[in-house]
Amino acid sequence: EETKEARDARMAWWREARFGMFIHWGLYSVAAGEWRGQTTKRAGEWIQNDLKIPASQYQTLVPQFDPEQFDARRWVRIAKNAGMKYIVITSKHHEGFGLFPSSLTDWCVKSTPFHRDPLRELAEACKAEGIRLCFYYSIIDWHHPDWGQRESWNDTATGEPDMDRYTVYMKGQLKELIDNYHPAVLWFDGEWESPWTHERGVDLYAFLRRLDPKLIINNRIDKA
Repeated sequence: EETKEARDARMAWWREARFGMFIHWGLYSVAAGEWRGQTTKRAGEWIQNDLKIPASQYQTLVPQFDPEQFDARRWVRIAKNAGMKYIVITSKHHEGFGLFPSSLTDWCVKSTPFHRDPLRELAEACKAEGIRLCFYYSIIDWHHPDWGQRESWNDTATGEPDMDRYTVYMKGQLKELIDNYHPAVLWFDGEWESPWTHERGVDLYAFLRRLDPKLIINNRIDKA
């Protein structure tokens, strides 16, 4: 258990920072809200769900993801010049695609023509400029066959979903993020779907705090 004093010390920089940049970036950025003449009425990261794009078609975005002009230093300096103290970026959104080269799946940036690690570049730029780097991570995964609420348009998944197996996968990815990039915050989302339970949230929180006792984790890791 964490004392109030210890929690206050862990949260001090966050309470003082107050202002940061939140970046949504993934395969959905290639689609830019439009798919074969149809447009999504919500934010672009929801396009696969909103337009019910079959996974077998959606994955054709992978060879198109090649942001060769990506400049981590420029992004970080924009944030710093605006007075921001931290950056949160989507390491994995609901589509399940990782913006980092995960050893646990090919459904990530390593399968694209963009043969760079954008999270590594951001981590180095943030360190140079004194900005805290934080990661958004979706509990929901529309692509993974073991996520418990499989969508009808996920036509590449086979077998029966297994949430225990999915949790092992998710913990593995989160360990990669902590070990390789040392984020200051993990910002979860997608806890509302029924396969995710309070018990799983408590277990994941404990797992992550063991990996990094200084880590800040938002309340969406749990159902409450």
